Amino acid sequence: MNGYFEFIDTNDMTVMNSREHFMATDVEWDPSGRYVVTGVSWWSHKSDQLFSTFSGRQCLLGVNFQGKLLQKCAREKFCQLLWRPRPKSLLDKEQVKEIKKNMKVYTKQFELKIVRPD
Repeated sequence: MNGYFEFIDTNDMTVMNSREHFMATDVEWDPSGRYVVTGVSWWSHKSDQLFSTFSGRQCLLGVNFQGKLLQKCAREKFCQLLWRPRPKSLLDKEQVKEIKKNMKVYTKQFELKIVRPD
């Protein structure tokens, strides 16, 4: 992995964003597919002379599915990141189907409740 990531809209295959994470060794998408974390693992670079200039602190980048940076942090001896598994839905298949069928109605209701600054 060279640390260069592209976020592509698969509907029309356009590049929405690109991001670089120097020396990235790990990429983990969350179970919902909305967020991705890239990291530099201590396991991969603990004997690397170049990396020792960074005081042994590995960097993590939290990014949304569009490639927008949400959070950047450094952790001492970061080794691995794993997302928690998603719990089973509390809704049955019929309830999910009903919600999907009425999504436009729900969207309009929520848009009316959103406070927009003028």
